Amino acid sequence: MVDGKQRLETILNFIKNKIAIDKNYGDIRLDNKKWSHLQSDADIDLRRKFWDYVIPVEFINVEESGTYVNEVFDRLNRNSRKLVEQELRHAKYDGWFISFVENESESKEWKDLKVCTTARAKRMKDVQFISELLIIILMNDVCGFDQTNIDYHYAMYDDPFDDDFQYEFDEENIRFLFDKTKSYLLECEKAGEIITTYAKDFKNFYSLWAVTILNIDRLLPVEDFISIYSKFMTKVGKFKDPAFIEEYISGPSPNLQNNFRYFNANVGANTEEPQRKTRHAILLNIIFGDDMQHEDPTID
Repeated sequence: MVDGKQRLETILNFIKNKIAIDKNYGDIRLDNKKWSHLQSDADIDLRRKFWDYVIPVEFINVEESGTYVNEVFDRLNRNSRKLVEQELRHAKYDGWFISFVENESESKEWKDLKVCTTARAKRMKDVQFISELLIIILMNDVCGFDQTNIDYHYAMYDDPFDDDFQYEFDEENIRFLFDKTKSYLLECEKAGEIITTYAKDFKNFYSLWAVTILNIDRLLPVEDFISIYSKFMTKVGKFKDPAFIEEYISGPSPNLQNNFRYFNANVGANTEEPQRKTRHAILLNIIFGDDMQHEDPTID
């Protein structure tokens, strides 16, 4: 076990009735209680929460991992903190996918686009986000934020040049799509500052990137794109004012319906697949005139 032995032993000792919860835990149902004290019908919900708790586990094949175990253990103890998922990927993988996104994160262009910042780089949040942008190409679709899905693509595309790789893989086309989208958005930023004004956060940049890269063969002239996107997002921004929302709800304007839907899909769980697909469908409609194919299920 690389990390977590003491915590796991604590759980097991509690189940074996060897230790009690702290008397000052802060919940009268649990203060100073042992496992044997929580066996009545009234405690069934507490027992269920205990058994339903999911302990994340990262399996390591010692025979094939080389220095991976030692590296992870060293980093855990040297930094005195738990590695986040992207840091674990950095320690585990060294193939095509991680090389692509980590090399990208070093590019000045991503700093110009405000995706890579000093704060985001500290725990590799910028690399993880660029991974999500690459996955849009590989899936040819928008998807929700999911660490497991990111892990899946890291593993799948660790060595796509292997003779046994079972999926289509065209590195030249992937690079073309990625670079063309990046260049187009840089042009839009330089000409109209649409990213620093409307999409410097991950949620809006993800949607802007997706609608661009998935429609690379029909992109509008930069000035036209800037004009349409800026006008739309300016109206979306009005809904940040609670008074404006109240006024809209009391007498909904059909002209602002898409703006309100986009705003609503941008709050709360905004990285979930339904919210991302709602924003994507709205941008397709606004920018390219496509019929709405996805409705936000949370809005009547």
